[in-house]
Amino acid sequence: MQTTFSFNAPLNFTKFSQSSTYPAPRRNYTEELTSRLSLACTLVNSGNIFLAKKLAREVALKAQSLGMYIEFEAKAFLGIIAYDQGDWVSARLHFFQAKASLYPQHPSYASDCRYIDSLLKRLDNHSTPRQCKLSLAA
Repeated sequence: MQTTFSFNAPLNFTKFSQSSTYPAPRRNYTEELTSRLSLACTLVNSGNIFLAKKLAREVALKAQSLGMYIEFEAKAFLGIIAYDQGDWVSARLHFFQAKASLYPQHPSYASDCRYIDSLLKRLDNHSTPRQCKLSLAA
């Protein structure tokens, strides 16, 4: 007698018994990482920047380990967050990392390079990190 177990989870995981001839479906990393990056954008819009940055870093690391193009989007997103916060050094670092993660074979390679170059050009006037004023209590 053959038994089949199916689990509908966020990962779309289906497990079949050993005697089954049906292959288990592969995990859809593109959809998963895209939805996580979309959630990070929503978190930024709602003001939860810390969690958004953490989520975007996870997406970038996973995409890097899988060799996926969404790594560029995640790193550019981290750069834009840093830019908005006035952290010019981190923004520049993230933008350079995003540019380094581009694949020349990708159809949007040229436009993505121009996009990152325009962001880096905006940073030319901001060569130092944001200055914080410290006050000592007497």
